[in-house]
Amino acid sequence: MQPTGFIITFVCVAASMVIFRSANLKTGADLLQGMLGLHGIGLSQLKNISVGRMKIAFWIAVPAFIALVCPNTLQILSRYEPALGWNPSPHDGATLRNRILWGPSLAWAAAVSIITVVGILYLGGQSEFLYWQF
Repeated sequence: MQPTGFIITFVCVAASMVIFRSANLKTGADLLQGMLGLHGIGLSQLKNISVGRMKIAFWIAVPAFIALVCPNTLQILSRYEPALGWNPSPHDGATLRNRILWGPSLAWAAAVSIITVVGILYLGGQSEFLYWQF
């Protein structure tokens, strides 16, 4: 992965998501300016600022680790050829990725079950229908 291409792609996708989700272009522009810090930078409204920073760091670091370091589904299921014609490249043999290879086992069943239950428990809540304007 080339860092420059990754950063440019991430910024473009994040900016387009903001504009797509905004009610109008002015609101989207205001949100993008806020993301760049052009409206000032405010700290978390939590009573303990260090706890707020730790939470922010956690919610940035953990998903970044999962997205950038952990194997993707093709790599996890590589011994079962999940996509026709896809073969793992020779440099995909990292030790972490080898330990996470999928195999029918009780540990994988428990892990997937826990993830499913947590996902179902967090479903619900009020949400605006995204495509109502179209």
